[in-house]
Amino acid sequence: MVTWGARLRQGAESMPVAAWGRFFSASGRSSILGLLLALVTFCLIFKASFPLFEPDSFISYATGGALLGAALAKTVAETGRRLHDANWGPWAGWAVSGAVFWFLADALYQTGPDTLLPTQWIALATVALLLLWPGSRDANRWGGRPLLLLPTNGPVQRRAVPISALSVLGCALLTCSILAISHGMRDHQRQIVEMLERERAQAPPEVKP
Repeated sequence: MVTWGARLRQGAESMPVAAWGRFFSASGRSSILGLLLALVTFCLIFKASFPLFEPDSFISYATGGALLGAALAKTVAETGRRLHDANWGPWAGWAVSGAVFWFLADALYQTGPDTLLPTQWIALATVALLLLWPGSRDANRWGGRPLLLLPTNGPVQRRAVPISALSVLGCALLTCSILAISHGMRDHQRQIVEMLERERAQAPPEVKP
């Protein structure tokens, strides 16, 4: 008798799921050019997804959100590979994540869109130092040396499949939630306007002296 656990393991080892896990896996090494390509791709997808948010449709919003979630998951994976190329440990990933959140948190207190706080410059310098550090010339504990834009794949991380799927699904749900909130606000505003118009129509006419 095949158990549910065995079925899940068989599904995880299937070709489509394995390819998905390989694509979004942070295991292995990527060069600086590989990381820059991932960042440029993320920016292009981010820009190309905005027209999908113009139609007032949950399908278009979900599609745009899913694309953004996939691009985000891929960028995070390439960031991990870049840190592996520099032979950094897990602490470097936490440092990059902390610096990015630090930058975004300080951005809420900016005095203008073109002004960067000193703490934001420190956060950017931390991210640049860790991600642009030269890679190991030879093989290290994370794999062989990558070739320009071609990363070196390490063992497929099983957690890459659910995490990347969660990123895709989560971003799709987030954009749909934003659209739902927008619909709710517009409906509430329309109800208020209709109520004011009814009250104005039912009000007795003003008597001029």
